[in-house]
Amino acid sequence: MKRAGKPNPASQIKEIEKDPILQDLCARLLPANYDFEIAKTIWRIRRNNDCKTVALQMPEGLLLFATGIADVLNSFTGVDTILMGDITYGACCVDDFTAHMLGADLLVHYGHSCLVPTTVASLVETIYIFVTIKFDIQHAVESIRSLLTNDILNSNEEGEQRKRKQITICEEAEDCCNQRSTVNVALVSTIQFAMSLPMIKEILEQKLDDKTGVLATIPRSKPLSGGEILGCTAPKVKDDLIVYVGDGRFHLEAIMMANPNVEAFRYDPYNKTMTHEKFDHEALCNARQVAVDTLVRKTNPAEQLTVGVILGTLGRQGNVNPVEHVYGELQKRGYRVFIVLMSEISPAKLNLFQGVDIWVQFACPRLSIDWGSAFEVPILTPYEAIWGSQSGKSQKYEGHPMDYYAYDSLGPHTPSHKPPSIKLK
Repeated sequence: MKRAGKPNPASQIKEIEKDPILQDLCARLLPANYDFEIAKTIWRIRRNNDCKTVALQMPEGLLLFATGIADVLNSFTGVDTILMGDITYGACCVDDFTAHMLGADLLVHYGHSCLVPTTVASLVETIYIFVTIKFDIQHAVESIRSLLTNDILNSNEEGEQRKRKQITICEEAEDCCNQRSTVNVALVSTIQFAMSLPMIKEILEQKLDDKTGVLATIPRSKPLSGGEILGCTAPKVKDDLIVYVGDGRFHLEAIMMANPNVEAFRYDPYNKTMTHEKFDHEALCNARQVAVDTLVRKTNPAEQLTVGVILGTLGRQGNVNPVEHVYGELQKRGYRVFIVLMSEISPAKLNLFQGVDIWVQFACPRLSIDWGSAFEVPILTPYEAIWGSQSGKSQKYEGHPMDYYAYDSLGPHTPSHKPPSIKLK
């Protein structure tokens, strides 16, 4: 007699998805083009007979769907739900600490990828729901193709001719080789749209016309998914241009900072528009140069500057290892250093501390880069603290690396850094 195998989770989730009552309830309460993976969540709850309370955490843009999700989960599993309304900037803010303190048996974090592994966010069982959003892929492809034949690629605002890479295309039916222009396009997005990038790439690389070809790449900065970028983490590319699929500029600006010499465009899948995006790198460098120069003892070499190091405590935002590294490096270089724990960093809060010459914050690099001018005392990123204090004299600021959560970051001042000797998976 053949022994029955273990139930297949995928098939079980499929069966839950087919439930007409569930389908009707989701259709009434949730948008059809947003995938909240309700069936998978129900399966996860049912798998644990002891699961009585579920905490739901999501960014502000998804909070309007929180009560609908809670109603569906309660109707199909009987669980109580806790809606966690504190600010959630990204996956770094996954808050298993609070979920555990509130007595939750399961934490469901929406809208971000698994930046903090569930083996780390483990005080309660934690699952990530990316919330993949469906959009008109064909229109996105047509918009990118229209862009590639637009004069904007052939010249910049000063009128200089833009160089396109040339490759040789060999036709098998002919003895000779023909040359045609090939545009190299890097496709990036947030996790909501990243799953659509391979399809966009496949359609784009189909023959455009007799003169122009397209070679699309989906760059990756591990441990992020292919094409996924964060506001603090984005890969360097070697392409002719970057096309970002998504709304807003926060994530896009990260890859623009990482690639200051590559043209960037944004396709907004909500309003179906393509825009040419600009970033003032010179203004960034000038502003951050002033802040970093504070580390240099210009007036009195014997003067000992006081540096406050902030460990962010919003969810899993803080990581002790890079804090200890920077703390030790600054101490070795003669600075007086102390550590403060803080969930929300604001100018008013930091103004309460007297006698601090410089702050270094381990919450989000973009807090310093984007809003540093709002603080009375310079507030640096970990990279700026290490780089600016290395030589003891002013150095030219030429940009900020966007590698905060990358495995191959510049050093142990970042939370996910792995030395080159460690094989990256």
